[in-house]
Amino acid sequence: MASVNYVKMKTKQKIKAYFAHCDKNVRVETEYHKNEDINRDLTYRNKQFKGRDYKTTCQLFDERIAYLDSLPNANKRSDRVLLFGLDIPCPGGMVDDEETIDKWYFDVLNIVGNMYGKKNVMNMYVHKDEIHDYINTRTGEETTSRIHAHIYVVPEHEGKLNGKWFSSRGNMKKLNNAIQKMTEDKYHTKFMDGSQMKSKDTVEELKRQSEILKYEQNIKVLEQRKQE
Repeated sequence: MASVNYVKMKTKQKIKAYFAHCDKNVRVETEYHKNEDINRDLTYRNKQFKGRDYKTTCQLFDERIAYLDSLPNANKRSDRVLLFGLDIPCPGGMVDDEETIDKWYFDVLNIVGNMYGKKNVMNMYVHKDEIHDYINTRTGEETTSRIHAHIYVVPEHEGKLNGKWFSSRGNMKKLNNAIQKMTEDKYHTKFMDGSQMKSKDTVEELKRQSEILKYEQNIKVLEQRKQE
């Protein structure tokens, strides 16, 4: 069913590649996308939390991690999770109402901030330029993809990075239920409506991962140049 999908990231290069992939201005300035479903003519409709650009988001992330690493008993394990991406589809009951969708996503962002800490929310990107038809692998029917958002959150708990706590079954259930209740109470429709998201193994997801890799490689080159 439609629900929040959790993506964990452990390296700064991959994290900044995701920031670049999602950023509105970077999308407009990028001449070629391996993900052919990105329609740059529609990118102007995308929304970002408080208009935070790529550079500002990266800076906030670096500062947050540096601060947590400076605290006593900081989690500095090599396999620690530095960031979670929350992938959230809009409710099927409001797919034709863009203004309502924008309001709903900022209500979702408020829920995430209250649950995981507003200082840990790096950015929210609402993507409206990836709307396209695809074949539902479960039903075999042609389906139109939904507007969706990526909310990126540092998994801090009680002053330490704690990925297991962040993505625990209890927290995942709590977040989905909170979004469901807000959606029913305020928007009179359902978030968890019984529909299914596309499989991670679809061509669309493979193209997205390919584009992330491209950004990751570019960021690695830029970091190397800074050190020279």
